[in-house]
Amino acid sequence: MAQLFGQTIEFDPGNRRLAVAEQTYLKQYCALIHGQVIIDALLSIRTAHQLRGDDVAAVTLEVIQSAYDIAGGGAFGDKNRPWTKEQADYNLKYLSAVALLDGGVGPEQLETERVRRDDVQALLTRIAVVPAADLTADYPERTGVRVSVRTHDGRELHHRQADYEGSPTQPLSWERVVEKFHWLAEPCSEGGLRGEIIEAVERLDEIHVTDLTGLLGRVSPVAVRARSAVRF
Repeated sequence: MAQLFGQTIEFDPGNRRLAVAEQTYLKQYCALIHGQVIIDALLSIRTAHQLRGDDVAAVTLEVIQSAYDIAGGGAFGDKNRPWTKEQADYNLKYLSAVALLDGGVGPEQLETERVRRDDVQALLTRIAVVPAADLTADYPERTGVRVSVRTHDGRELHHRQADYEGSPTQPLSWERVVEKFHWLAEPCSEGGLRGEIIEAVERLDEIHVTDLTGLLGRVSPVAVRARSAVRF
């Protein structure tokens, strides 16, 4: 680091100001951090009102400024025609549309075939993303959102959310992290192997790293079974 920056780097591991690692975000959904709370809020509306994509006439997302700029059609460019995984997972319109249609945003929702399907391409055109100054003022302590959904039968549904499970304000417990691992790894490894990997990670300071890498080497590089749930 000293060579990289051309200056002396003072490093004191006892200094609590260096505890930035404790502010780690763990994602529930396969999307950028700014999209997590938005997806969560939309899925809350979807569940509470038994809503489906075909019911939705229009959606408005009020978000923090950086979310708008990066993934909502602001400074980083138009978000109206995602066509690849890389365009979709940094696109709040696509992520919102596929969440309403599929009930979650996992690896399958970012496959090219899913991104290009007519249903999600049509729904994302009915989603508007706008920056909100009051929400921006709370960032980065909070990553808030206001969601409004208008249905074809005339209902107006609203949900405000200040943060999401997995953010520093609502960290995932070890048990929830294990649930996420099972959900992600299920297509490529059977339950017994997943259990061995979890146990090895729990005992990482007591085992050789080769014990863990040996287990990881037994995981299939391709899916061998379907995922049993769209979200964990």
